[in-house]
This record gives sequence, C-alpha cells and structure tokens, in this order.
Amino acid sequence: MGAGRRRCQYTFVDDLADGCILALKKANETYNIISPDEVTTGEIAELLKRKYNFEVLYDATREEGPSMPYIFPRKAMRELGWVTIPLEEGVHRTYLAMKEEHEHNP
Repeated sequence: MGAGRRRCQYTFVDDLADGCILALKKANETYNIISPDEVTTGEIAELLKRKYNFEVLYDATREEGPSMPYIFPRKAMRELGWVTIPLEEGVHRTYLAMKEEHEHNP
C-alpha cells in the first residue's frame, strides 16, 4: 500500500446507482456522480483496523501511484438533490452484505 497517502473519492455503489437514476430524468446534461469526500488509502486502512480488527502494514518504499484529481459533484448535488452516505457507513454496509453472502454460501 505504500505510505497510505494516495487520495481518492470512494463512492458507495448504491449512491452511484441512485445518482444515475436521478440523472436519467435530465436530458442533455452531464453530472459527476462521485462522492465529494476525499480519503487516503491510509485512512481507509485505519478505519478497517479500528472497526474490523484488520492488521495494517505500510511499506513506504513501495510506490503508491498518483492520487486521483478531485472531481466536483456539486452540480449533481444541487440540481438532482443527490447525496452520498459517509464512507464509514458504506464500508459497514459492504461488510454486512459480504457477511450475509458468506453465511448463505460458505
């Protein structure tokens, strides 16, 4: 993972689907359907460590790659009324879905 400084905008899949559905109602418009929140890979790793007891190992000698350029979703939020859930909630929903899938298909 490198030093954990790579920055990205992670968007929960349900939020993406909601944004796309809302955007379909508008003709000839373009929207950035992406979370407005930037987070580092290190912040995600620490969240997983804190909530789910993952072990986090950083290797500062490993190249991380560039951070994503920031993409502004303001137009989608303003014109469509589109909102995203917080990263921690999206991670938890994903965890619960994976846990349920594993229980049904061990």
